[in-house]
Amino acid sequence: GPQHPVLDWLADKVMYRASRGEAPALAADVSQPTVLLSGVWSNKLGEPIAAAWLAATIEHGIVEFGDMFAALDDAGVASNMTNPASSFDLSTLTVGIPNIVVAATHHLEGLLDDQIGRVTERLDASKRRLERWQVDARAVAAAMAPGDHQRRRYEDIDRVSRRIEGLVSENSPAATPLIRVLGALIPKN
Repeated sequence: GPQHPVLDWLADKVMYRASRGEAPALAADVSQPTVLLSGVWSNKLGEPIAAAWLAATIEHGIVEFGDMFAALDDAGVASNMTNPASSFDLSTLTVGIPNIVVAATHHLEGLLDDQIGRVTERLDASKRRLERWQVDARAVAAAMAPGDHQRRRYEDIDRVSRRIEGLVSENSPAATPLIRVLGALIPKN
């Protein structure tokens, strides 16, 4: 599936072979350049919670997105193909990359809302369970005889509450997705 760890591993392996700010260009059966992107939304720990694989083209100054896997199939990209030399001017493609990344960030905010919403709902449910537990636990502690045992009970409630609140915070979605340019499909000569 789109969030399979092997796909993340493969994307990382391909990206490590390119220097910072570089990505491979593959001559394929496309009429216009197509930029391949990975969009990953992580929690605050950096663990992925939602992902999308996009193919972006620019038509009349507007960035259009499609599914990366469908774009690769349509372009005839296969495991046994070679990358022939191309006279395509890559500078025309690199000029549009910043706009594509910005557009992809906005596109993913809408595209992944459902997945992010489900994570947020589960975290909100955990917060509500914690609040109910705090009320019940404090009621039990208040009914105890004053002394060291009661004080330790309140300290335990506070300690557990801070730990759970920290976990909820760490697992909350990051503010924006991470967009990586994986490569580009360029027209053959």
